[in-house]
Amino acid sequence: MKFNGGAAMGLFVAGISLAVVITAAGWPFKTALFPVAIGVPVFLMALTEFLINLTGKGEGVGDAAGFDFKLSDGDGDSRTALFRTLRIFGWIFGFFVLILLVGFPIAIPIFFLSFFKIYGKESWKLSIGLSAVAWASFYGLFVWLLNVPFREGWVFSLLFIF
Repeated sequence: MKFNGGAAMGLFVAGISLAVVITAAGWPFKTALFPVAIGVPVFLMALTEFLINLTGKGEGVGDAAGFDFKLSDGDGDSRTALFRTLRIFGWIFGFFVLILLVGFPIAIPIFFLSFFKIYGKESWKLSIGLSAVAWASFYGLFVWLLNVPFREGWVFSLLFIF
């Protein structure tokens, strides 16, 4: 048994997720659903990670089973990588602005359609189909199944004032 940084991190995450689950247990069902649904698996995984690190049974496996999270093969120059990163951040920022302007239910199909068509250079048929799937998934889960209310965007708020 050895208490290393991995064990400390596993114990810390397990403690945080346990606190989230205990706190959410006293909330109404709909409010507590998301924190409990996320907190319980995170607690179990963090506890497992803690025990593996504490007993040392996972040593030696990590090198062979690890993932390679490199986003590029290193052949590109840093200027191209910076441009790609800024372009993706621009898309994300644009999505946030679109959500503020028209609200989530309308922003999702508009964003996905424009992203697939402009950035991905996909066909209209595929772009519309994937956008419809994204919207149906969002609407089916959050609006229809969980009945989560979403605020209307600023544009619609201003229209209904007048």
